[in-house]
Amino acid sequence: MIEPPRSQQAEHAVLGRIMAKGERVAGEVVGSLQPEDFYDAANRAIFTRIVENYYADDPLDPITVGQSIAKLLHGIWGVDENEAIARVRRIANSIPSSGNVRDHAAIVRGESNKRRLLDVAASIEGALKEVDANPEQIASLASEQAMRIATDTLLTQEIIAFGDLGRRYFKQAQVERAAVAAGVELGARFGFRFIDRYTKGLRPTELLFCGGEPGAGKSAVWWRAAINFAEKQGKRPPDQKKIGTLVLSLEMGEEPSNMRLAQTLTGISGTLLRDAKMTDHDMQRIANEWGRRRNLPLWFNFTSTLRESQLRALVVEAVRRHNIGVVVIDHFKHLHTDMRFRNPVDAEEQKAAFLKTAIAEDLNVAVICLAHTTKGVGDSPDRRPQLTHLRGSYQLAAIADFVSFVYRPIMHATSEEVSRQEVNEQDAEMIFRKNRHGILGETPFDFDGETMAIRG
Repeated sequence: MIEPPRSQQAEHAVLGRIMAKGERVAGEVVGSLQPEDFYDAANRAIFTRIVENYYADDPLDPITVGQSIAKLLHGIWGVDENEAIARVRRIANSIPSSGNVRDHAAIVRGESNKRRLLDVAASIEGALKEVDANPEQIASLASEQAMRIATDTLLTQEIIAFGDLGRRYFKQAQVERAAVAAGVELGARFGFRFIDRYTKGLRPTELLFCGGEPGAGKSAVWWRAAINFAEKQGKRPPDQKKIGTLVLSLEMGEEPSNMRLAQTLTGISGTLLRDAKMTDHDMQRIANEWGRRRNLPLWFNFTSTLRESQLRALVVEAVRRHNIGVVVIDHFKHLHTDMRFRNPVDAEEQKAAFLKTAIAEDLNVAVICLAHTTKGVGDSPDRRPQLTHLRGSYQLAAIADFVSFVYRPIMHATSEEVSRQEVNEQDAEMIFRKNRHGILGETPFDFDGETMAIRG
């Protein structure tokens, strides 16, 4: 049996410095540690009392802390209450001469995380012994638990002074200015003006929903955008780490997806590809276009449906193995919650919140999720989709950083408009209805559904 990782010295160093130095030191670690991070039961009890006193503005000195939990420590240590208080005082007096409270808190936290990982391993072993064990489900849940340990920074408890925020931003702005001056693009830019002029580079932690009717071209646009971004990353010098892109094709399987990619890369007619009537020249072109991109930092997964925990486990592994920075999810309706909801709207809100917090923010990636619009788009005044047409409506729109729509006028044109050539079959628009950081509006582009060619 593995001995549980722990550091009695680090635990005593943290507790001792807080009780010796008081509120000033306590504020540095109270938000970054939890009582369960302390392995020793007595240390856990002392830290719990310190936290309670800290938030109640009560004294943190060893006598006050020791007296308040003397009975509890008597039961843990098996000594009388006076001796329990004396031991608390000795902890406060035994602080090391080197290091600071943050360093020792980091050791305590690190040992705690090791124990948590051992618990995950034990839970896997126990689950696998069950008769009806599902290895895939066990693996996805275990991966999610492990990644939560790795990304648990407890930033929600960090309180930052206004002046410190200014200094942080100024320093970050200096770094970004220098990067731009050196020719570095900030965020993911996809080589399409109708996207990049609104996002100004999609950044990690941001969530973009792109809605549209079935057949509007959402997948074609964003798959081509993913290829464009991957091609930019592929041209980075060998000494620079490439940012990967992951496309989760939940709506189309591998075979039709490959056909679409062949269309996108070559411009060969989808009808020819589907009928397998390609010429030798076409086949050579497919081989050449795909071959010269064979090392792109672009990955695909073709699972038909995913639960939240499975999706997180998949992205976690992709981030670890391929430095994924952009995730395209195609399509929102094929993502399922781990919990069951009676109200579909509640489930959609949960999924959107999950994509924003558990994927984009926790894993520090940019997320693009494709979604259908509701019926009735053609009944709007100018036949263009509004935020209310995004399936899930304001639940999705409120959570996302960007909400855009792919709109093709031909899908709502009358026969008279087509005959008068007022509407062209290749006319399309990208419409941004929500943008936390900039402008809204519509930008036209050309879309050829037969060859998946996109220009704009």
